[in-house]
Amino acid sequence: MQNYISQLPASYLFRTNVDNKGCHNLLHPTQLFPRSIPSLLHLGLKFCVHPPKPTVYLPKSIERFKQDVRRISTFKWAPPREESTYIPELYIKSDWIAKPSNTPEVEAAIKAFTNAVYEEQKRYRKTKLPNLLPHHWELVKFLKNHDDYIVVEADKNLGGCLLSRDDYITRALMDHLGDEHVYQRIPQLEAYDRQINLANKLKSLLMEWDDNKLISQAESRFLLKSIERYQEKPTRFRLTIKVHKEPWATRPIACCTGTMLNSFSRWIDYWLQKLRPLIPSFLKNSEQLIDDLNAIGELPPGALLFKADAQSMYTNIDTEHALLVINRWLDDLSDQVNLPPGFPLLPLNQALEIVMRNNVFEFGDTRYLQLMGTAMGTSSACMYATIYFAIHEIETLLPRFNRNLIFIRRYIDDLIAIWAVRDPTTTWDDFCSSLNSFGKLRWEIDEPSSSIDYLDLTITISNGHITTRTYKKEMNLYQYLPPHSSHPPSALKGMIYSLMRTYSKQNTRREDYISTVTFMFHHLLARGWDKLTL
Repeated sequence: MQNYISQLPASYLFRTNVDNKGCHNLLHPTQLFPRSIPSLLHLGLKFCVHPPKPTVYLPKSIERFKQDVRRISTFKWAPPREESTYIPELYIKSDWIAKPSNTPEVEAAIKAFTNAVYEEQKRYRKTKLPNLLPHHWELVKFLKNHDDYIVVEADKNLGGCLLSRDDYITRALMDHLGDEHVYQRIPQLEAYDRQINLANKLKSLLMEWDDNKLISQAESRFLLKSIERYQEKPTRFRLTIKVHKEPWATRPIACCTGTMLNSFSRWIDYWLQKLRPLIPSFLKNSEQLIDDLNAIGELPPGALLFKADAQSMYTNIDTEHALLVINRWLDDLSDQVNLPPGFPLLPLNQALEIVMRNNVFEFGDTRYLQLMGTAMGTSSACMYATIYFAIHEIETLLPRFNRNLIFIRRYIDDLIAIWAVRDPTTTWDDFCSSLNSFGKLRWEIDEPSSSIDYLDLTITISNGHITTRTYKKEMNLYQYLPPHSSHPPSALKGMIYSLMRTYSKQNTRREDYISTVTFMFHHLLARGWDKLTL
């Protein structure tokens, strides 16, 4: 493996001997495009390409526009009778096609607007200069026509990586799919049979839930439609690259969007999200963390910060143990009448077990069944993992260490807390041991200190008070949108405003805020933006 690293973009990783199928008889793109690869990927994966010849998407867009207008017109004059049966979070777009409106004014307006758009489009059909340089277009064409290479996203906003496809497949098998304790390779026919059997099982469960009125009509309609529409759509496996690791590593991702199993997982997540107020350590984002830290007030002498990171949380959550403790916790909440109104306890427990035990996905022409851990890629995975360890926090950590554990929050597998010795009967070693005594999950725990980096913040305790400032990751490429990207003009203003608002919230001291905004200003200049425009 040859490791080619540019100073500005992320890492680009290649094999040394790859047959490019007659492409100038060169070994790999680093020889064919020695300067184009770093400069092209440095534009960022969000860069919008403007091709030399305009694309013709207008007829499809016009048809969508007509449907939208006619649908709105139809429901405005004849609204649905049962509005309560609609749940926005659980919605699959209907195949229903709106007929031309009975209101002449609506159809006349549609026709006039459509004609005006087609007339206006004539001005834009002329060939224009593209926003990529000629050598960039050559590289794009090369990558499009040669499947030997694949562009992969890097973790932590570190840009794009270009790998040989052979290396990509090898790393997927060596790093993840080759672990027979976690993944089982199954024949394609068996994967198909599993999908059909699962659909039949879910239909039977739905009928049972409907007969006993355990779920609402809207939920039932959503789940049934997902079975009918997505019964044969597979989940797909892919990788992202951890270029910040030494040596570089990979992260497994299962793409479940628009699959039958994930539709049930969406329904599970819809209800699990309602349990967030019952989780004391739940953390939504860094903005909530700042609010929670500011609410603490003055800290006792000797208070220190620490953080802990779960080791491969999703795959190290034992499915048997997780289902057991989550079901027991939900049953206890039900007995104490603490569940949200209408919470479907029995259906949710049944669906949760099905989702966690039937995560089948494809990688190329192979099929795999996930044997243990959280069902990767499914919508409920985050809340499932969050609730699982929250039960240990609620039942063990908080009651036992509440005197010394002044503050604790957790963003899925990243924990932050404040420790102060106020009860000598429970020591730091006791806490570390207890943290690592729940199922198979283990944590990497940092020693307490007066300052830590957590999420996108640097948090410091000084004279009994907490201050925060924006944390700048060492490898962050700051690939802001360049001015020649085909984004709307408002994108720059929205990007700058939202970042400045975030920085204002994150930085306790005004000098830190000014320094961070100035830092962003100079990076935007380096990306090609005009100083006066900024």
